[in-house]
Amino acid sequence: MSEIDPLKKKLREIGFLDSTSMTLRWDQQTYMPDGAAEFRSKQKSFIDQLIHRRLTGREFEGVLGQYVDLESGEVLDDGLSRRSRRALEETFRDYDKARSLPTEFVGKLSEAGSRSVQAWHKAKEEDDFEIFLPHLEEMVGLSKKKAEFLGYEEEPLDALIDYFEPGMTTAKLKEIFRPVRERLTDFTDRLAAADDPVDDGLLTGDFPADVQYDFTCEILESMGFDFDRGRQDETAHPFTMGMHPTDTRVTNRFDPERVVSAIGSAVHEGGHGLYEQGLDPEEFGNPLGQAVSFGIHESQSRLWENLVGSSKPFWRHWLPRLKAHFPGQLDGVELDEWYELYNRVEPSLIRVESDEVHYNLHILLRFELEDALINGGADPARVPELWDEKMEEYIGVTPESDAEGALQDIHWSWGQFGYFPSYALGNFYSVQIFEQVKAEIPDVMDLIGQGDLLPIKEWLNENIHAYGREFKAGELIRELTGEEPSAEPFLDYLEDKYSEIYGL
Repeated sequence: MSEIDPLKKKLREIGFLDSTSMTLRWDQQTYMPDGAAEFRSKQKSFIDQLIHRRLTGREFEGVLGQYVDLESGEVLDDGLSRRSRRALEETFRDYDKARSLPTEFVGKLSEAGSRSVQAWHKAKEEDDFEIFLPHLEEMVGLSKKKAEFLGYEEEPLDALIDYFEPGMTTAKLKEIFRPVRERLTDFTDRLAAADDPVDDGLLTGDFPADVQYDFTCEILESMGFDFDRGRQDETAHPFTMGMHPTDTRVTNRFDPERVVSAIGSAVHEGGHGLYEQGLDPEEFGNPLGQAVSFGIHESQSRLWENLVGSSKPFWRHWLPRLKAHFPGQLDGVELDEWYELYNRVEPSLIRVESDEVHYNLHILLRFELEDALINGGADPARVPELWDEKMEEYIGVTPESDAEGALQDIHWSWGQFGYFPSYALGNFYSVQIFEQVKAEIPDVMDLIGQGDLLPIKEWLNENIHAYGREFKAGELIRELTGEEPSAEPFLDYLEDKYSEIYGL
């Protein structure tokens, strides 16, 4: 029996409601008929307001107040275990943020977000930014209002970033990203001047979506994703939704002319899915059954996608299986050629299809636009123009349409300003974490080459997932590796890997 069971009971009830809201959101992105959009926005608004009232109401305050000073957040009982103290500290953090927001505003933001998502889908499909613009303007305005309610010391975006990566600010991110930008732009220039190792013509062909689905499910299963407690479905923009460790949904998109995109997406979303399935179901609803931060969540997906899924040992096992699924198309391709092909560095218009080297430059672009919109007061109508300018500056290509430019990501339609830096932080964390995996499982690359991915999954379950929010992101990295969180190992990894591929 837990030391704080009465509080956990209340949090579990809120967790049931929250998971219901997530199920509605998953359905909206997968199978919901278009005509249900208006009703769904009201459903979501009602549920999200109900969750907010539960978390900030007198009954919940009465229980939380038995353990925590509701003004200072100080834990009242010094004799509690570390895990119970951390659960209380993180619960107070969530409660304190929630009580800063009026319930009516929470409902308005939820309803506007649901409508905005539907408009984004239509705008992207029709390649018409004007369809989305009034919704983007509304979401920017509501996000600024949310920041004012939450409070901040320096910049409004800080309040939004802190939701996704606690303790992070605009200024800290700029300091982290400055040397990253310098090293990446220099390295991309060096790679561009090198001979291209392989022709990418083999990446296009006739790859039926249903066969891609079957192949990606095989990979997910080998990673340890439990299809008795999860599923993979198709969507316009891949995402993962964890309603409970026994109900985790990953999504993907399947381009019949290109197979590598769906493979990378499956491994990426599978990493998220393993995190959700790896959380302790006994702690459902409270911080000990939740992910550390969105940056740590992204570290799991990027670790699997890049450090495992793009490695030569991985393809030593999976290339023959890929050939078997698409007979005749890849028969003459050898492992070394496929490895170089899969890791080809080429400027891409689309973030989710970007190579590892350019990926963080895509993130810097989005972060700088968020800074301009939320902190700088930039006109949302200028987003396509600003997007194109920064794409040319950082990536060296310019979108020919808004669908492959400013409309490619779903995040801002939900009002998720401040999320994008989590991807870059996840990249940085992933390399430090995987170095520790290799230190503790010395033959891990051999195991990957044999198709045995479960030791990695089990290590992550034990050393990251099981803790919930007991540690903050920086604390977790220090606890695991003995080092401070840093971008340097990631940049070193990139330069070593791609210098070898490109013969630099």
